[in-house]
Amino acid sequence: MSPPPDTPPGSPTFAEAWALWLAHRSFGTRPLRASTLADYKSIHRRHLGPAFDLVPLAHFDGTTIARFTIEASNRGVSPKRLSNILVPLRACLRWHHRMGSLARDPAPWFDAPARAADERRILTPAQIEALLAQLPATHRPMIAFAAYTGVRAGELRALTWADVDLSARTVGTHLSNIFRKLGVDSRGALADMIRDHPVLAPPAE
Repeated sequence: MSPPPDTPPGSPTFAEAWALWLAHRSFGTRPLRASTLADYKSIHRRHLGPAFDLVPLAHFDGTTIARFTIEASNRGVSPKRLSNILVPLRACLRWHHRMGSLARDPAPWFDAPARAADERRILTPAQIEALLAQLPATHRPMIAFAAYTGVRAGELRALTWADVDLSARTVGTHLSNIFRKLGVDSRGALADMIRDHPVLAPPAE
């Protein structure tokens, strides 16, 4: 794609903008994981680079993103993959907007923006406790167990009493070969919550 003839003097191309953003996310105060960097580089090489590298950053707008999503869909890119492709594009453009190199806010250009993996908000213990206080008593043990151990939904459903040691206050899950210990401040209360639950309570000896 060739740059439009009315490109403002000194306007960086997307290739230059991408390289600067990726360098910042590689060595800045919040560096991306190596696996995420590798995925973003692959996305740029296969999708974003061919579509945008020669386009000046100043010429990006909502229709630019819309045309890209339509063309990608027509090439057979699945909705899930397309969503993953848009994550670093959105992050790159938002960063340049914050830095002042992109005048317009790109947020409205993207439909239902998903939170990037490295931007997910983790609940604090106080927030977890506030959430649990609003739940029906019958739901609290399962939600608390998931929140404080970090097990995934599939791991939680697959757990048996053989995986749980209430006396030691530990839980192991064979599905991911993970052995997790509950937080020091919460594990006693959580163990008591599970032990006293009419449905979750372990079978009698």
